[in-house]
Amino acid sequence: MKTTIARSAAALSAALLLAAPAWATGPTTAGDTTAAASTADTGGRQGIDKDVLSAAAFAEKAGQSNLFEIQSSRLALDRSQDERVRDFAQLMIDDHTKAGDKLKAALADTDVDASLPQQLDEAHADRLDRLKAAQQGQFDQLYVKMQTEGHVESVKLFEDYAYYGENATLKAFADDPLPTLKGHLQRVRLLPQQSQS
Repeated sequence: MKTTIARSAAALSAALLLAAPAWATGPTTAGDTTAAASTADTGGRQGIDKDVLSAAAFAEKAGQSNLFEIQSSRLALDRSQDERVRDFAQLMIDDHTKAGDKLKAALADTDVDASLPQQLDEAHADRLDRLKAAQQGQFDQLYVKMQTEGHVESVKLFEDYAYYGENATLKAFADDPLPTLKGHLQRVRLLPQQSQS
């Protein structure tokens, strides 16, 4: 009897040990399997927009982001009364103009069939219109919010392409400005959250 109980306990223990990894990850559904496969083919990173991994899509998104940073910052130079916001806006114009030139040169060194956008797409144009329509007392707050959101998006876009992109020249381009973009993000987060305009 004791032998039967000991064997049963040993078998139960072994079964529990073998099942523990399944319990640790929770129930598996079809969605979980897809998510696991998706994560595996992107090196473990989640939230990768695979459409951006094409060179043409990256160039378009990076160009749109750059164009918005420049146009919204020109508006900030005209509208903001806060010297810190104006200094940041001038930095955005200078740095993103240089980045646009570098992206154009990088594209010229590839066989990628893409060109940089000359006007904002609908989403970025809507953001710029909201900024233009902001009341004087709310302009800086909205500008800072949009710059923060835009730089979070840009850092992710550039990190994703630098790591997973398909074109070596554009991957190198994407990696190069990352410290600057991260610096912009840190700096914009230090700007006043309440408008002085």
